[in-house]
Amino acid sequence: MRWWGSFAFACVALAGQDRTGAISGIVTDRTGAVIAGATVSLPGGVEVRSNEAGRFVLTDLAPGSHAVKLHSPGFLDREVNVAVEPGKSTEIVADMEVNPNIGNCGGQPPRLEVFWVTWPLGTMIGPVIVQPVRLCL
Repeated sequence: MRWWGSFAFACVALAGQDRTGAISGIVTDRTGAVIAGATVSLPGGVEVRSNEAGRFVLTDLAPGSHAVKLHSPGFLDREVNVAVEPGKSTEIVADMEVNPNIGNCGGQPPRLEVFWVTWPLGTMIGPVIVQPVRLCL
């Protein structure tokens, strides 16, 4: 009977241990400004968004290495490998780089170019100023 009691105690002790971990962090740009609404995802469909303070939390993760993918409009996508330990939350600061192709259609020619016509001082006479507006559609 003594052996059975020790076995039961060991099972209860193991059941109380947390076998999953978490990844938490903040998404910023390279200057340290927070990025709200960034998509933070893991392979397999786990996805959250950063809050207004740029913070996010991914919970109930199996121990091991996880590829955290970050996406936000206007920034280059980023992937960070993070090690998760059971019973712990790994904190990361994920800084994202502004996409240098914003405004120039990703290096491709615009699909549509329209012209905005204005007259000086709001009149309809005199020289015309024509400014191209590029639409990347």
